[in-house]
Amino acid sequence: MLDQEHIYPPAYVRKQNVRTQSVYIDLFLKEARQLLRNADTLSNVDILEKESAGDHTEEESVLWKFDIHDNRITLNTNICTISGFEKVIELLRKKAQQPSSRHRPSKRTHYSLFHPILKPIFELSNTLYKPTVNIFNHHNSIQLMKHCVHSFIRCGYSFFLDVPSLIASTEKILSQPGAAQEHTIETLLILSICTLMIRHTITHHGGDLELADILTHTYHHQAHQILQNLFDVHDMTVVQSMFLLSVYPQGHIHLLSPYRSNTFLLNMAIRMALSMDIHHLDLHYNNTTEQVERVRRFAWMLLCADYFAAWNEDDQNCGLIEVSEWHVDFPRPLPTEISTQTIDYFSHYCRVIMHRKMDLFGCTLKSPNTWGLDEHYYSIHFDIPDKFKLNLLNPHQVWNKSSDLESLLLYELYSHTQIFAQLPLLPPHYFTVFASEEEEFRQANFSDLYQQITRSSSSIPSTHLPYTSLEYDMEQEFHYLVGCMTIINYYTLILEALASIDHNGCYHNPIYGVVLTSLLYIIIARSCPDPEIRSVCHINLHRTYCLLIQTKLARIDPAILFLERTFTKHNIPSKKEISTPTLSRRSHDIMRSLQSKLPYLYKSYDDGNDEKVMDI
Repeated sequence: MLDQEHIYPPAYVRKQNVRTQSVYIDLFLKEARQLLRNADTLSNVDILEKESAGDHTEEESVLWKFDIHDNRITLNTNICTISGFEKVIELLRKKAQQPSSRHRPSKRTHYSLFHPILKPIFELSNTLYKPTVNIFNHHNSIQLMKHCVHSFIRCGYSFFLDVPSLIASTEKILSQPGAAQEHTIETLLILSICTLMIRHTITHHGGDLELADILTHTYHHQAHQILQNLFDVHDMTVVQSMFLLSVYPQGHIHLLSPYRSNTFLLNMAIRMALSMDIHHLDLHYNNTTEQVERVRRFAWMLLCADYFAAWNEDDQNCGLIEVSEWHVDFPRPLPTEISTQTIDYFSHYCRVIMHRKMDLFGCTLKSPNTWGLDEHYYSIHFDIPDKFKLNLLNPHQVWNKSSDLESLLLYELYSHTQIFAQLPLLPPHYFTVFASEEEEFRQANFSDLYQQITRSSSSIPSTHLPYTSLEYDMEQEFHYLVGCMTIINYYTLILEALASIDHNGCYHNPIYGVVLTSLLYIIIARSCPDPEIRSVCHINLHRTYCLLIQTKLARIDPAILFLERTFTKHNIPSKKEISTPTLSRRSHDIMRSLQSKLPYLYKSYDDGNDEKVMDI
């Protein structure tokens, strides 16, 4: 028996307290690359086992196999001589040098088919009616702008700004005559914040959302005029203002969201920050001051935005920022910060994004033979920290904003990540059938909505999907579908939980999740041969519709209009109204039935324990 080197969880996973034990990016990247090498080694284990039978001769038969344990791999063999041992070692060496013959979906296979279906909806969501009449002076007030700044501090991602300085600058610029012209950089930052927050601020105060859209456009126009004179000024406040303006016409939630658009201002902000050496921050500073820590947080905001903007453009390089050039340690709480929950959440969020950027979630093949191995890797390297774990399967769970918000947001990110790790495993014809059958409906409705919003005609490119020849047997297809549906079902549950504690959209926008899940439910229900899976899709489409109606009460988004038409086309909702908890229980019960058919995949699902914590 030959023991391979033990594979332990990396140092950054073993550390439980983010506040007391800082995580250095160099260590993180070193261990992440080691994880990739380990995954590549383990993914070839079963190939070696299958091919070994044909590699020994009758004269000297050498039998061997691998046994995979939680923290090691053992080699069992019948060798009794040194020559036999040398033969095994030589065989292993040859196999390790050969490229894997197994099909591995390319890094971006999952998005090359789904991206053309999603992208037009997100582009529609970024469309904003531009007013022709200037009513700014009739409705704007100093107090309204102050409300915007305070809303950003309370509801936005203000942790990368010096809040006391921001409040002082706001008072000075809005109260003193001529201060705005004298302090243009501070004025730019305040107008950028108002652009982000005016819609949300008016929502909080029960105002007119159409007026909010007009003021959003006006603040953006004023900020852009100031920015034209500051494009060549290498100042961190200017970069931060460009970053804030880059999400226009969306709001503050999209600063840190998978729903991120690739814009000119975002690219400019990233390039200017890189020219200021922000990506080498922790090569230059040995001691962390409050200012350095806030720049560190902003650097990670840029990296996350850069990644998702590239992701949504189907960019193979995953952004402008190179992992090999990134020397910024993970964010950490400051001694002066009483609550560490938000920064601990953000720090772990950044780890997940770096995992995604390095394609660590796609590092092993997911098939019936290796699923247990992948789950083992997920549980060790990609699991949610203990302080953020929730019991999602408790039917009587009551969610609380103060204690559960960051946990639910982290679960949402994990679910989103695993959905796109699963998509390469679905049969490609699921997407091509949907695209061809929905083409006429989508073209007509996108054109009509653009006409209503912009008063001009617009068309979207034809949803042409590349042909992919990849066939599965029925067992494989069922296995992949159950795995994918499990994650999407959890995602729907998380969206419902977030909507129940964040009615005004202070911290979360469910539209991206509603778009993603509703499309996947429709795609799978259209082509899946299994009646139970189709039933889950139809039940969860009703749940998603309820989420959409709830979202509509607090937001104006053109994507909502398109989704409403899509639901109507597919006869959602039905005439018979059923409560969301009842639908959720039905979906849960059917998923239990489906998962019980794959006992090797869901060993603990039929043990009757509904208190099990969700493993992602």
